[in-house]
Amino acid sequence: MKQRSRDYFLISLLFLAVMLCLWIYFIFFVHHLDASTRVLETKTADTYAQKNELTATAELAANIATSTGALYAVFASSTNVALVIDSIENEGKADSVSVNIRSITTASSSNPDLLSLDMDINASGSWGDLVAFTGNVERLPYALVLTKASFFQGGGTKADIWSLSGHITSFLSP
Repeated sequence: MKQRSRDYFLISLLFLAVMLCLWIYFIFFVHHLDASTRVLETKTADTYAQKNELTATAELAANIATSTGALYAVFASSTNVALVIDSIENEGKADSVSVNIRSITTASSSNPDLLSLDMDINASGSWGDLVAFTGNVERLPYALVLTKASFFQGGGTKADIWSLSGHITSFLSP
């Protein structure tokens, strides 16, 4: 009986040792798997965030390209300054205003991609026609701004004729 008890004890001890080894192996294996899973989850989240950031950047670049194209569409090219001048003169004819562009100069601007186009102009016509002309010039499909405008009455033989002396600034893409 002593032998049997001793055998049970040894078998029980061996069984407990094997179970302890399996438990330790399982704990380390699961812990290692858990750590690996966390690393993979972190890398997946980072990759997903980078993908979203790249997608947003690509969309922003496309929007900027579209906006830049639309912005530069309002600037006349340095090769078609005559079209800008013709547009101003044609607007004067359409509004029954006599237009005389006295001087035209170009200069560099604060933006290296644009040139400044400056024009001094005289115009004469009725008050309503001059007012319509100034508004219509600023609505032409170019970036034109009428500055330093002076209106005065009596620009001709008739008292109802008004004159305009002004300065128009625009920008040209080289």
